[in-house]
Amino acid sequence: MKTAFAALIVLGAAKVVSPTANSDGRLSQYAVPSFTVGFQQANERGEITERVPNGETVERWSSMLTDQRFTGVAQRLTPQAYAANIFGAIPSFCPAGKGIIMNQGQVSRRPAVTLRVDCPKNPATGLPETNMMLVVAGPRDMHVRQIAWRRLPTVADLEFAQTYFRATSWCTRTKKGFAC
Repeated sequence: MKTAFAALIVLGAAKVVSPTANSDGRLSQYAVPSFTVGFQQANERGEITERVPNGETVERWSSMLTDQRFTGVAQRLTPQAYAANIFGAIPSFCPAGKGIIMNQGQVSRRPAVTLRVDCPKNPATGLPETNMMLVVAGPRDMHVRQIAWRRLPTVADLEFAQTYFRATSWCTRTKKGFAC
């Protein structure tokens, strides 16, 4: 987990399992050909996949696409409560940062919120960082799709984020895999 935002919940050291091995479902796939997987980890606590623009790394990136799943979290928190936890943690990673819920609704009839966190100057990098998240509650796991920029996002960036989130659907776990 390379971003300050992604580091809010740590998967921790545990036995590595295959991605989605213990998932209650997943968010639909969305191909962005100009991005490549830079980091991926899965264990019993959840999973994370970080994609960065081709030629960049998860340490040095200009934008990042992240999908996360947190095992059992949707049994304890709603997407709104999950967002409130993130907002409460902002001062610890960005003292001047601010967060807002942009939208509350559903993704394929699953409860969801979209939020935005702006950090005018990330203390770890000295750069501005903006992160938008789509938080979707599965039957038991919380699923988070994120887009982050290490700069102020442009209008085109924000339009891409909206397209990316609108294209997301919930995929139910079946005996043969996932059905979206």
